[in-house]
Amino acid sequence: MTYTALATTLAAAIYYPATNPKDPTAEELHRLREEQGIDAVLERVCHIMPSEPAAKIVKEQISFLKKKGWLHV
Repeated sequence: MTYTALATTLAAAIYYPATNPKDPTAEELHRLREEQGIDAVLERVCHIMPSEPAAKIVKEQISFLKKKGWLHV
C-alpha cells in the first residue's frame, strides 16, 4: 500500500499560505517551516520523525508539487 495521496495532502498543507490574519495557526506553521525547515514541521506538527519513510514520501511530494508550480513558496 502506498500513501502518496496522504503525503501529497500533507505536502500541500505544510505550504498552506499564511495570508489570512484570522488564521494564526497558518502563520505559526509558515514561521516554523521558514525558520526551522520541513523536518521540524513533520516532527512537531505531523508527529512524523524525519527518519521515517513517511517523511521521505512527503518530501518527494513537496518536490513534485513545486515542479508543477502548485505550491506557493
